[in-house]
Amino acid sequence: MKYNKSINYINNISTKTKTIILVMGLFFTLFSIISFIGIKTAKDFLVDKQKTYEGYFEKSYFDTVKNIKAFYTNRAYANLNSYGVRQSIEQKDYTKLLNYTKKRWDVLRHENKYLKALTFYDEKGNETTNLGNPLVKKLNNKKDIFDTHSDFIFKNKPVYKITTFFENGHSLSFEIDPMYFVAKINSVLQTQNFLVFEHKEKFFIISSQSNINKKFLPYLKSKQKIIEIDGKTYVKSKFEVQRTNSLKVNFIYFSNITKQQNHIYKLILEGIGLILFFAFFILIILNFGFKILIDRLEDSNKLLQKSKGKLKNLNENLQVQVSKEVEQRVKKQEEVIRANELLSQQSKLASMGEMIMNIAHQWRQPLTVVSSNLVLLELLDEKNKLTKDKLITKIHESQNQIDFMSKTIDDFRNFFKPNKNKEKFYISSAIETTLSLVKVTYKKNQIEIIKNVDENIEITNYKNEFSQVILNLLNNCNDAFISNEIANPKINISVFKKNNQVIITISDNAGGIKIEPIEKIFEPYISTKHQSLGTGIGLYMCKTIIEKNMKGFLSVKNISNGAIFEIILNEE
Repeated sequence: MKYNKSINYINNISTKTKTIILVMGLFFTLFSIISFIGIKTAKDFLVDKQKTYEGYFEKSYFDTVKNIKAFYTNRAYANLNSYGVRQSIEQKDYTKLLNYTKKRWDVLRHENKYLKALTFYDEKGNETTNLGNPLVKKLNNKKDIFDTHSDFIFKNKPVYKITTFFENGHSLSFEIDPMYFVAKINSVLQTQNFLVFEHKEKFFIISSQSNINKKFLPYLKSKQKIIEIDGKTYVKSKFEVQRTNSLKVNFIYFSNITKQQNHIYKLILEGIGLILFFAFFILIILNFGFKILIDRLEDSNKLLQKSKGKLKNLNENLQVQVSKEVEQRVKKQEEVIRANELLSQQSKLASMGEMIMNIAHQWRQPLTVVSSNLVLLELLDEKNKLTKDKLITKIHESQNQIDFMSKTIDDFRNFFKPNKNKEKFYISSAIETTLSLVKVTYKKNQIEIIKNVDENIEITNYKNEFSQVILNLLNNCNDAFISNEIANPKINISVFKKNNQVIITISDNAGGIKIEPIEKIFEPYISTKHQSLGTGIGLYMCKTIIEKNMKGFLSVKNISNGAIFEIILNEE
């Protein structure tokens, strides 16, 4: 009862009200979708921009490391080669070494206020001379090679150490306050930067703006990425600078994205406001401009209600006619199904007939070879010239032909299967395999094979069907040489790649194809041979295999002294 009351209540609502509710619902849906897309687009934009910024930040840092390492490596060699330094090291007169180095130390300190110490070490890694306040008194990672090494070291407090090892076994180290890197990055990028050192149980933080950065300290160990501080939005980014068993160094920085975020959200709000304006404008049009149309719709609705009774009676009368019509259509459909089944059976029989004729066409050559081998073996036996090696050779040749005949059955059976698997194979390998099946006949008929084949070309397709096509084309060339009595028969086989396609051409000097237009040679039962030599479906099958199964293209044209067949296949 409640359901029926609800239906009646809905039916009693005017068409005008229904239309307004529908339009408002559509606009609310549109409004929700656009709002969602806008917010998601804003977030995606900020994420993409932040990733780009992070990459720029890391590049800035590692460029700074690379530059400072190169700078102090050059300063180390300049100091070594300055007046009296090398001689003082060789004489182990470290007092002179200190005096010669002081002026250069003053220059270096003037260049970089973050430079804390300059230290010379002997070949055993022991400190010999120092300026400033070095933390590292002995090199634990002493190298005996000509190289420069740099990394962060923690000795009660962190320091960045750049050590250059000289060919005489001595070395020179520069110790730099890690604040250098924070200040360097801060001068280029407007971010809140922190170098965080985790040494065993110690957690040491370096920042260039300590008064401001205190607000960010609680978030250094947090996994939170988006942070609100003083009404501003920041994105926290982090990348690892160095990691050893006892020391881990991370660069953590906070990017202010408040301006970008507010700008994007402003654009979204403007877009939403524009949508709401149009919604309000259209509602006004619906309420006033379409009033006449809505009134007419309401009148039409009343007429439809009156027509329901008439339609009910009409439907009852039509039901009988529809039942009769359905029975007639069912009978016709059954007749169509039976006719289709008959056509399908006839198609299968026709395909089987074509397959049998093509198998017979393909078997003629192998049977001839086997028969020739048997006759030759019989003659050799009669003349007592049959050797074991000759017997084994002919048996193997005959077996290969018999295997090929068996394989032909499988190939043509697979040809009619809808589910065939492609495989990856080299074109040159497939062609060589096919040539091995006709080499006896070609040798007998003195046919010269000229190959220009790129052996590295590999495709993914139906290898067996491709070999079948090549064999058919080669057999057609052989038959043409015999029919036209060509004195010096030649076949050119070429394989190359062009614009991601593999092109295979097979040409002969057999005088060309006389059928016009030449494309008719690919039609079924069209043949240039005598009826005893073929059925005319070989080239038809070749074109079907290449173009239908292998998704390629097969064409033919006459050239100066013969014909050329071209196969185009895709690599994949």
